[in-house]
Amino acid sequence: FPSSTSTGSRPSRACPTARHRVPSGVLPQWPPYAALRVAAAAMHVFGTEQNLRTAALVGDLFARLGPQRVDRAVQNVRRAFPDRSEAACREIARASIRHMFQLFLVDSIAGPQRLNRRNWVRHVTLGDMRETIRLLLGDRPALFLTGHLGNWEFLGLALSLLGFHMSALARPLDNPHLNEWLLGMRERRGLDVLTKWGATAEVQRRIEEGGRVG
Repeated sequence: FPSSTSTGSRPSRACPTARHRVPSGVLPQWPPYAALRVAAAAMHVFGTEQNLRTAALVGDLFARLGPQRVDRAVQNVRRAFPDRSEAACREIARASIRHMFQLFLVDSIAGPQRLNRRNWVRHVTLGDMRETIRLLLGDRPALFLTGHLGNWEFLGLALSLLGFHMSALARPLDNPHLNEWLLGMRERRGLDVLTKWGATAEVQRRIEEGGRVG
């Protein structure tokens, strides 16, 4: 999974290798940041199921306004599933786009505000994690690998709520204001986020100190 236990270091935004590089021309970054903050506030008015339906509609709108992105996704799906029909590949691509918006708008933004130690079991279903938990509770270093399957946002949050001080390896967002906002929400729930840029030395240090990295 894309999370790991922390070795006691401060959140990695303070680490030189983990700081987001603010691009030139910061001023144009404010409008999408402000719009997303307003949307996030509105999502807290409605229930999770309604928010998921709304996010799916936004994903469908995104697909209609950017057909070239859908075509690129269809090409990737076709390579992965050469036996599927063109219609099936296109539906998988569109469903993936809907899931992407649900994951970002609902789980990434609204999830950290709603998930806590009392209610996480109602929202998260964990598979057979006996071996994973054994390694997390052990005193030996470990390296965990997984694909971007299921809901990796809730996975890291759930494990941190269970008492594991997690670190997540993630690509920073291009918008520095959005990036700092999302980092703050994740860190308030106990996650320690490492950027993927220049993370090799930091990951190696944590392994050598007996940490668990994923």
